[in-house]
Amino acid sequence: MVSLGLAVVLGGIFVWQHLLIDALLVVYVAYAARAGALERERNRKVTNLHAVPTGLVRPETPYLRAVGDR
Repeated sequence: MVSLGLAVVLGGIFVWQHLLIDALLVVYVAYAARAGALERERNRKVTNLHAVPTGLVRPETPYLRAVGDR
């Protein structure tokens, strides 16, 4: 709010520059929140298979797989 007040006092291009920077900040925060949500969703889909006894798992079977993958 202080920087917006100074931009209004100085006038001219400073107001538009301030509003542009604020808009870019909002877009960046929205993008970062979406990327974080996608990463959390991807991490939630991974299943750890270390609890399976070794005699039941073929060597080529990966220990981590996505839920729903066969």
